[in-house]
Amino acid sequence: MEEHELVSTWLEIQNSSHTKRAYRRAIEDFQAFVRKPLLMVTALEVSQWAALLAEKLSPASVNARLAAVSSFYEFCQKILTSEVKPLIAYNPVVSVKRPHVDKYADSRALSLDQVKALLAQPDPSTPVGARNLAMLIFALYTGRRSAEILRLRWGDISEDGRWYHWRGKGGKTRRDELVPPVWAAIVAYLERAGRIGKIQADEYVFAPIGGPYDQPLSGTMFNKLLKRYARMAGLPDWIHVHTLRHTAAQLRAMAGDDVVTISQMLAHARIDTTQIYLRRLQGFSDKSWQAVTNLLSQ
Repeated sequence: MEEHELVSTWLEIQNSSHTKRAYRRAIEDFQAFVRKPLLMVTALEVSQWAALLAEKLSPASVNARLAAVSSFYEFCQKILTSEVKPLIAYNPVVSVKRPHVDKYADSRALSLDQVKALLAQPDPSTPVGARNLAMLIFALYTGRRSAEILRLRWGDISEDGRWYHWRGKGGKTRRDELVPPVWAAIVAYLERAGRIGKIQADEYVFAPIGGPYDQPLSGTMFNKLLKRYARMAGLPDWIHVHTLRHTAAQLRAMAGDDVVTISQMLAHARIDTTQIYLRRLQGFSDKSWQAVTNLLSQ
């Protein structure tokens, strides 16, 4: 199999269009750097490429590029030659040291006033505005990730609107309560869009107005509309869809929820992950500054 066929086949088996685009960019950048057949690349060359990336990209972005190229070599290891041997015996990315990433270093949440300003932007009297408002309310109450919201189908919601099933990382399915403000926002949107009484179980809830309903809105579209509303509300330009998840956690902490409850809402596998998450959002609370001042004044 020729190299371009290997790359095309590898890209084709990726699960999402977003992953395909990201992987394509990574492998093309890597090919431009090494300028030799990919199956002849050494770990040293991968390390040199990673060092070059580190000069212009964040640690998380460097790791994402390395993970993409590593995925290609893992794919090649599963391809057998005519001699029934792997196409490549060694993944040259494996031994390359990856930069440390502080997962929640850039975590930010909106203040209560900013949340109110954001929610005031969509026009609920229009189908588009009602849909977008429902998406924002869903995110702020549940803390679900963008993809988890957009993949919601009508059949995932119980008939009485009290529960919904959602699919998280790794394809795991969970059943959570759909609280009244979220359910009311969804119903209001579907009424405005003329879908109440017509929507089918396999149709996506958050779909383009007028259809097709067998395709959800894209994460890119969700992020674009959020940024547009943020600009309209005079909010910072660092806001993105994941900010809504950060804000959902912050709102729960402000409402008095303990770390265990917030961890369950976010579906974190470990409570210490939630603790780090909240510490980043809330910052360090200095409770002893007055005692230090007293000591210094003695």
